[in-house]
Amino acid sequence: MTQADLNKRQNCKNASNMRRNIDVEALERQKAEKSKLKQIENELNLRYEQQTDVIQKVVHNKELGLEKRKRLVESDINYYRSRFQRPEQRREFDLNDPERKRSRQPVRIADDDFSLGISSAQVFNGEDMGCRERKTKATSTTKSLVGSTDCRKKKANDSLLQADKALQESIACREKRLEDTAEYRT
Repeated sequence: MTQADLNKRQNCKNASNMRRNIDVEALERQKAEKSKLKQIENELNLRYEQQTDVIQKVVHNKELGLEKRKRLVESDINYYRSRFQRPEQRREFDLNDPERKRSRQPVRIADDDFSLGISSAQVFNGEDMGCRERKTKATSTTKSLVGSTDCRKKKANDSLLQADKALQESIACREKRLEDTAEYRT
């Protein structure tokens, strides 16, 4: 038997080498390189997940801190309101005064009340000359109150949107930093 016959016999035993021109060693090296790259990628994914978990915990702790701070501020405000602020100093005292009828001075105290004059003796229908002015003043007051309430709501909403935007930018910056770190290490 010649050397060629021995090679043919060995190739016949190994079915994967039956075809000619197959470099088995190169294929094995490629397999090893692929498995190594896959292992590195798995490690990077694991690190990324761990870093993401850390960032999520930090964000959660920040949110808890902000909520706690908000509750403290609200409790301080409520304490101040209950302790130091008089009812007539409240923001909407003239609109939401449950004691208005009791606390209001009566129209007429007695027959000799100094606030009453001759024209106060009797009011007839159609004699109220300041009715139009009073109605316009009341509507303008109502509009200004509604406008200021809408403005306050809009400012509060804008501040919430800005806080949310800042949080999103912070998270995006951290994710970019993680990606840069991952690229640097590879």
